[in-house]
Amino acid sequence: MSKEINFQVLRDGGQVVGFSLVPNPETLSELFCKRLQRGLVSGKAEIKIEVEEIIFSIPDGQKRDEFRAKVAAEDLIAIVKLLAADRAKDPELIIRDEPFDLTCYGFRVTLPGYENIP
Repeated sequence: MSKEINFQVLRDGGQVVGFSLVPNPETLSELFCKRLQRGLVSGKAEIKIEVEEIIFSIPDGQKRDEFRAKVAAEDLIAIVKLLAADRAKDPELIIRDEPFDLTCYGFRVTLPGYENIP
């Protein structure tokens, strides 16, 4: 069964300031997003970039569980720069819950100051 997750690039004007992942109200997708959020905070999750695709991966026993999102090439370049910035000089990225409805939450990853951007 495939995951039903909405990946969105977040912008302020034309500048990419983050991204969000929000699952459709479906158990497998909701569980993956919650585990991915925890994995990003703990350092156990991986984000890989391929041609016009971003891959989010988390440990799942002996294998890794993943979600792939199609992304335009120029957005991928901006996301790579966002994720690869020198955190000693640049501010930490903010990871916070992103509500979908009353029972379903995803999350967003943004630069500080852009946590509430629509």
